[in-house]
This record gives sequence, structure tokens and C-alpha cells, in this order.
Amino acid sequence: MCYYAEDLPRLSDIVKESFEVLEEDDKTESQGIDRFGYGGIHFLVKLGNNSSGARYDDLKAKVCEVQLRTVMQDAWAVVSHHLLYKREEDVPTQLKRNVNALAGALDAADIAFQAIKRDRDSYLEQVSTFVVEREIDKIAINSDSLMEYLKQRFPNVDVEESGTTVDGSVKTLLGLKYRFLGQVDKLLEQTEKGRQWFRSQVDGSFVTSSTSEVQMAIYIANPAFRVANCTPKFAELYGRASQIV
Repeated sequence: MCYYAEDLPRLSDIVKESFEVLEEDDKTESQGIDRFGYGGIHFLVKLGNNSSGARYDDLKAKVCEVQLRTVMQDAWAVVSHHLLYKREEDVPTQLKRNVNALAGALDAADIAFQAIKRDRDSYLEQVSTFVVEREIDKIAINSDSLMEYLKQRFPNVDVEESGTTVDGSVKTLLGLKYRFLGQVDKLLEQTEKGRQWFRSQVDGSFVTSSTSEVQMAIYIANPAFRVANCTPKFAELYGRASQIV
């Protein structure tokens, strides 16, 4: 299964590279625009030349089926299997409207998911361009924009680690009235030396990710927040770090 219909051709290529394909059936194409039910790509395959050695000898002649579907296509397959309606003529007349409406709704959902993904990809590309061009003062903070910003601000470290996630950082930033990426950028610049000093004091035990850098900056710049959320030892260290500019 995959999330988006545009991924099906790529999955299809993987199947063709990995197996000897005996038969391929694109259910979406074969059933046509007014099809009853739902699509997907079905293969009958055997182990290909990539599978060699004694462990495969007993399997070489066996044939199996591989089905590729989106999540929505799989939802229809599960429901229709439960209802035992394989063909349109199998459906009682009084149920046809609702059954066809369900199939159409799942089809529409597949199309909508694909459109949302494309819009998100376009948004991330726009954010990335603004970050590169340093035009970030008006980019609102959300999980996508902060993730894209941190990837470029700290290109050589992981974005997240256990306990310091992008979603958690967004929640904290918004709670402290940070609204735009430009504010985060200034926060990180203002606390750069303080963060370096703090890391030197914890003797390498503090695992660094870009979200942990944001968390450190928040603790350094916000006394009330660090007192409420840190142990006394770390609150003291962050307080001392706030004096280093």
C-alpha cells in the first residue's frame, strides 16, 4: 500500500525490477471511468534472476500475486470483500446508490489526497526559497515551515531526537508568542554563544539536534519558562548561559 496514486508507477517499477513478471493487470485502467469498485495494479510474479542460491531453489517455480494499492483503494477492497460484492450486478438494486456513492467518495478522496500533497510540496518549496533568500519575517511558524527552516539552518545535524520534536517545538514557540520564522532566527542568533557555553558545561551528554537547539534557545531567553520546566541544575546553567552574549 502507498498513500498517493502517483507512487503506484514507482512501486510497479520496483516489482518489475525484483521479480519476473508473468502477468500485469491495471484494474483502474481495465475497469474504465464508470467502473464499479476500485482499482490497483495486480501482478503475477516468479522469483527473478536476482534471487539465486540454494535457499531459493525450491521457490523458483512458484507463482505468487502482488497487489499494489493506495490506502483508499485498499479500504474499498476490504469493505467490498466483506460485503461480497465483486460485480455491479451482484449488488441489490436498493443498495446500488449507496455502494456506488462509497466507491465514488473513495475515488474522490484519492484525488484530494494527491492534490493536498502537491500543495504541500509547493508550500515547502516556497518556504525553502524564502529561507535561502532570508525573507522569513512573514513566514508563519508551523510544523512544515519550522522543519524546512531547521534543515537549512542546521544542515549537518538531525532535525529531531527523542524528546525534542518539531511538533513540540512549534507548540512551545507559539505558547511563548513566537509567530514567525524570523523571530526564531533572531532567537537562535542572540543565543548562539550561550548555547555553545551550555553544551560545554554538560560535557557532551547533551545530544544535539536542530530542535534541541531551538529548545536551548528558548530556555536561555525565557527565564520564567526555564524555571517552570527545568530541573534546578539546568535552570541555573541556562540562566548563566543567558548572560553570555
